[in-house]
Amino acid sequence: MNYEDTPDYNKAENDILLNSSNEDEKILALITLVHCSGNYNLAMQKSIEFAKNESELIAANAIGCFGDIARIYRKLDFEIVEEILNVYKNSQSEWIHSKILDSLDDILVFLKNDRLEIYRK
Repeated sequence: MNYEDTPDYNKAENDILLNSSNEDEKILALITLVHCSGNYNLAMQKSIEFAKNESELIAANAIGCFGDIARIYRKLDFEIVEEILNVYKNSQSEWIHSKILDSLDDILVFLKNDRLEIYRK
């Protein structure tokens, strides 16, 4: 995956991309929303929704967004994130596993909370 700058946030355009059938567009739109919208509730809602996506790539990136949310907003709904991590705790996907670890690192560093460390393999 190539890293790209997050585009300026335009809610109307971003909403269209969030509903795109193109995985890359959906992922970029989610990351843009999390990083640029300033809306914690919407960032959580969409990250949760995308974490439940059938696509491993979309789900993994959404899991990664939980760490971004912890870093940017300095809060996180631990109960919901824990439910999602429970679903993926036995995943054999290296991609999902690496995103879980990245998120756990951010949660530990920025929220000083080790509640979810049980999901670190």
